[in-house]
Amino acid sequence: MPGVPSGRACEQCRKQKKKCDETKPTCGRCSRLGILCIGSGERRFKFKSEFAGRELSKSSSASPSKRSPPLEVRGSPSSDFTIFVGSVIDRVHITSQSDLRYNLTWAFGGYLLEVPRRLGANAALDAAADALVTCHLRFNSGVRETSREELIKYTYALGQLRVILDDPTIAASSNTLCAVMLLTLCQYFIGLSGSSFTSHSDGAAQILKARGGRYDEEDNFETMMLLSLRGPILFEGLLHGRHRFSHDEWDHLIMNRLEDMTDVGKGLICLARVPDIAERRRFAVTNGDVNAFSVLRKEAAEIYETAVTILTKFRVLYLDAASKATTTSTSVAKDRSAFIPRDWVLYANFQRIYGLSLFSACFLNCLLRSFSSDEEDVGLQEEVDKFTVEIITLAYDSEVFRPLGSSYMVLCLFIAWISSPDPQTRSHINKLWKIWHTDVPSISSSINQLEHIPMGSTLADVLDGVATKWKALTMEETESDPPPLSPDT
Repeated sequence: MPGVPSGRACEQCRKQKKKCDETKPTCGRCSRLGILCIGSGERRFKFKSEFAGRELSKSSSASPSKRSPPLEVRGSPSSDFTIFVGSVIDRVHITSQSDLRYNLTWAFGGYLLEVPRRLGANAALDAAADALVTCHLRFNSGVRETSREELIKYTYALGQLRVILDDPTIAASSNTLCAVMLLTLCQYFIGLSGSSFTSHSDGAAQILKARGGRYDEEDNFETMMLLSLRGPILFEGLLHGRHRFSHDEWDHLIMNRLEDMTDVGKGLICLARVPDIAERRRFAVTNGDVNAFSVLRKEAAEIYETAVTILTKFRVLYLDAASKATTTSTSVAKDRSAFIPRDWVLYANFQRIYGLSLFSACFLNCLLRSFSSDEEDVGLQEEVDKFTVEIITLAYDSEVFRPLGSSYMVLCLFIAWISSPDPQTRSHINKLWKIWHTDVPSISSSINQLEHIPMGSTLADVLDGVATKWKALTMEETESDPPPLSPDT
């Protein structure tokens, strides 16, 4: 089976027959479109059997109007390990035909595609992947009660990770970082306390913080993980006081050569500036520095305006993607049958980016209002009220991608509730929250309990208030025990 080189273009450009600049880890075209880029700059080889060519020639001459099916390997796998690797591939594989409601790679990042080829070299990664396969299979079946098998495998994987962490060299490897990531994904499916939309990045955030926020830019797998993780890590840092990175650490995590080209990256940079502004504000207030306070208010206004500009762009892209449906329905909400496969994926992609852009705009609006006078606050409140209505509309539109494909709506509904003091709007949001609670059982079933937790009035208070409210919803203080063992499995 000789290997034949087949180019270095990414999968998206190859499928669309577009020229790819082959930039690692994301090509320019995929960055511009905001879509998942797989395999850019990586040399591929087609493995062809010498006998397959002869079979093809015979079949072609016999029936020139039909093409022979691709060569398939049939029969049982050669070992338990082969079966195991195959089961992981089944969980992470993604194509334009994949069901985005349950696909792991779509929900949690393209780095998962690299996991199968790394199995067999790190005991913790192997055990974590095995546990994740079991958790995901049960979740896909619609059963929400955790099984005994999941907990046994999860516990075993934790034990393997503890052994690995005793070796400083192996502990710092990208495979170990990935093992931590897979275990926290297991926590999401098992429903351990605090395992909300962003908590799958919690363990990775701790490892990256121990590194000072640095990562190996020469390690393509590690770079892919970071590109998938930087958003959730940033949200985790904003929503949890215990994982707020320093200014330099944020620079290493968020800033990279792609950020000057993408609006997604620019939006993350805006949010990454928030902790630094909060810290400098505390210092300015303590020292009575009025000039510094004024400068910080200007900085907060600048990043808010940038976030609103980015939101406007993605709103247009999302509505344009929705218009590609083959039906004439006036509703933005569509179903899969209304799209060709490629347009369905683009619709889902822009819907998710649009939703997270709404989160950023609302969050930064809240922070800017903490700097503003009563007169300025009225205009800002009117703006965020419009964003809140958009989030509510988007929640209905994104239901077709539940449970995993629209898990980001937990963040959107959370910030919408905080942003709007209107009782009727909050009641509407609470009804939607109860729907998403069934997808993420580790969060509280009612968001209205937050009414009893004060937000504060300063930027620093708002940050602390947001973290306090998020902690209340993820039940980190009220539930510390894992779910009970299921007697049936």
